[in-house]
Amino acid sequence: IHEGFLSAYYQVLADDMRRSTSSEGDNSRSDDHGTPTTPRISVFDSSSGGISASDLYSDAAAINPDLIIGPLDKNTVNQLARRSRLSVPTLALNYADDGRGARNLFQFGLAPEDEIEQAVALAWNAGHRNAALLTPDSADYSRLQNSFANAWQARGGQVVTLGGYSPGGDYNRVVKRLLAIDSSEARRNRLVSLLPRNEVMFTPRRRGDIDFIFLIANPRQGRRITPAFGFYFAENLPVYSIPSIYDGMDNPTGNRELEGIIFTDAPWVLKEEGAAADGLVLRAAPGGLQRLRAMGADIFRLHTRLGQLAAGDLGALHGGTGMLTMDSGNRIHRRLAVARFEEGEAVAYDPR
Repeated sequence: IHEGFLSAYYQVLADDMRRSTSSEGDNSRSDDHGTPTTPRISVFDSSSGGISASDLYSDAAAINPDLIIGPLDKNTVNQLARRSRLSVPTLALNYADDGRGARNLFQFGLAPEDEIEQAVALAWNAGHRNAALLTPDSADYSRLQNSFANAWQARGGQVVTLGGYSPGGDYNRVVKRLLAIDSSEARRNRLVSLLPRNEVMFTPRRRGDIDFIFLIANPRQGRRITPAFGFYFAENLPVYSIPSIYDGMDNPTGNRELEGIIFTDAPWVLKEEGAAADGLVLRAAPGGLQRLRAMGADIFRLHTRLGQLAAGDLGALHGGTGMLTMDSGNRIHRRLAVARFEEGEAVAYDPR
């Protein structure tokens, strides 16, 4: 996040310096409206230890800044949100748990709820109504399971089957149970026990009430899970996912196993034109780090636009993490780009 933020800062600073080579003064320049485009930045290191995040926030407020960016820690964001008002406008890099927000508190992060809500909308608008949900089997993912189920059911859909897998476990067995192939085989066994013959022609069938599968997995897990869909007669079922399914790297051979999966991701990672990455010089990195860098760059671009978004003067900001909008509680939401794996590559996908 820090790297993306400072990369955007230095890009604007360089642009200002080129436009103002004959001007005198410090690094703070002005745009056509007289507003500084490259503010002075003070960095407070929250990783050094020896001081609480709350005290560090107080130290930052003591220098009378125009804006405080942070904290990232959710517990500290919760503490700030419980205040009635903050003395300094603050852009927190996480979301309070209860949805509350003090006056002057803005909240922005890479919340998976935005990703899930958009996947839900894509599946619903495609005419699907009955979902199969497959996620890692751990407490960390129960919140995402509930988020999907609540969003889907709120639209009138049903989650007709739910499966959980252990990383490195038997994915075939999990998919077999998800699609009720084991129930089909059990019916076959009961039939054989009732018939006076040992041989019965039998083709197992998956359950027929599934319209699509919503999969939460990383690329390595996805490459082992999706072949099982085809093996168990679900090759024609649409599969939707979230950014975790894509590592942001060019890997046509490996990603052929993910063929057809529709997912949302940051425009920056998908190299979408105009995704606010143009001109930024950053080291090569996998998708997870790219998304955090994009968040950092978006934070820099947001700092002069928070008031406009809050007042409704600016409807949305096209950022590297998505199309950014703000709700009435000063929480910033992302609308991500949509992609589909085709011949091993993540390509832009228009669901219309």
